[in-house]
Amino acid sequence: MARIRNPITGDTVRKLRIWFEAEGESPQSPYTVRRWYEDRYVVIPGRLATDQPDEPMAICTEFGETPEP
Repeated sequence: MARIRNPITGDTVRKLRIWFEAEGESPQSPYTVRRWYEDRYVVIPGRLATDQPDEPMAICTEFGETPEP
């Protein structure tokens, strides 16, 4: 995502991907597991924003490290 920076305050916007999981069953439907993500946007104050490239995030599990989903 291209960084959008406010020229007056220096604030920038970043996109986050948040993963959700829901599971369950009811008398009308069998047991299901539903996974989805939603994109959210956050404002980062200019004093905290940097122009350095982000390092890829890794998730550490009992099976080892996995790349960001």
